[in-house]
Amino acid sequence: MKNITEVKDLCTGCGTCAGLCPQNIIKMEIDQKKGTYVPIIKGECNECMICIKVCPGIAVNFEELNEFVFQEKPKDIILGTYKNIYVGHSLNEKLRSESSSGGVVLQLLLSLLDGKIIDGALVTRMSKNDPLKPEAFIATTKDELIDAIGSKYCPVPANVALNEILNSNFKKFAVVGLPCHIHGLRKAERLKKELKEKIVLHIGLFCSYGITFLATQYLLYKLGIAEEEVKEMVYRTGDFPPGYMIIKCMNGSTKKVSHVKFWNLVFNHLIFCSSKRCMACRDQTCELADISIGSGWFPYLQYNLKNHSLIITRSEFADRMIKRLNGSEMKMLRVEGKNGLKRLQEMEKFKRDFLKPNTGILKLFGNKVPSYGVSSSKEKRISTGMYVWSLVRYIKTELSTKKYLWPIFKFFQNLDK
Repeated sequence: MKNITEVKDLCTGCGTCAGLCPQNIIKMEIDQKKGTYVPIIKGECNECMICIKVCPGIAVNFEELNEFVFQEKPKDIILGTYKNIYVGHSLNEKLRSESSSGGVVLQLLLSLLDGKIIDGALVTRMSKNDPLKPEAFIATTKDELIDAIGSKYCPVPANVALNEILNSNFKKFAVVGLPCHIHGLRKAERLKKELKEKIVLHIGLFCSYGITFLATQYLLYKLGIAEEEVKEMVYRTGDFPPGYMIIKCMNGSTKKVSHVKFWNLVFNHLIFCSSKRCMACRDQTCELADISIGSGWFPYLQYNLKNHSLIITRSEFADRMIKRLNGSEMKMLRVEGKNGLKRLQEMEKFKRDFLKPNTGILKLFGNKVPSYGVSSSKEKRISTGMYVWSLVRYIKTELSTKKYLWPIFKFFQNLDK
């Protein structure tokens, strides 16, 4: 490969190539058919190969990167390196309610900024000029951090902002990203020592599947709302887990859709609004982050109709930073015992177990698959049923891109159910 345009369907849309390009000629643009971001070269490429070297879509050597990040191979073959596991939430009820889970990411960032442990954070908000598009930026104030509250269930090329970190006069940053963003960032840090020195905390978000723009477009189609009518999109908020989506329109009307209904609509028996590259991902809990955070779906929390976050600390620094908030700005409970650990491992192991059948189906249809340098987990016997499941998902992923079939899908799907 000479440059990033040859990566094609292996691209995760993370934006690392654009953020690290020394010529600044790589731009991330939306592929309308696939509903994902893809890199476009606008200028004369000198084939320096930096974009290829930092691309997480092609390969992520987890053993090498674990040694680079943590100076050791992962002790847990499923969860990777970790220090402690907690369930927690912000004590700020408004922040907790408006966040996707327990408000832990924002509470942590606010505390780090207030304590001058960081000068800024790479986060994502929805664009005010184009409310259906995400905007990665460096937040340096409390208000800017709050502006980025909540999950964005659409593609985000967050690492395009890495060039801002490299060129900034500020010295200490935190970065928030999905596994593919953190994979690309860690590869970039191996090339750019100054990037590694500037980023003091990597906050990883759990990710089961990446969601394409087609998911939002299909939802709006089902609701009879034109894209140009949308004034504001809030993908997930609300006390009652797992919350709901809010769509504010130009005419003043507001539509609420529960997160469960949105999820069932775009990941169902007809379509699966994700990318082929996501089928080949092995990392749900963001193994290479300093701290991994996501929704904490533990059985013993179900009685409490409030948002919680599951927290995995992977470095001593991250563990100290989160512990210092306990009792003052956050409430945390350490997850102990085999049952809690087993629940977490099951979350991650599901993705690992299906890696082999998923990549097998991808290769069957002529798709390239990434290299990880490690086995997916302990060898598991792959059943015929697992290959069938992977085949069905592949077909549904293809169907999600066929907009001319949406009138048929609309007839069979009732959003009110």
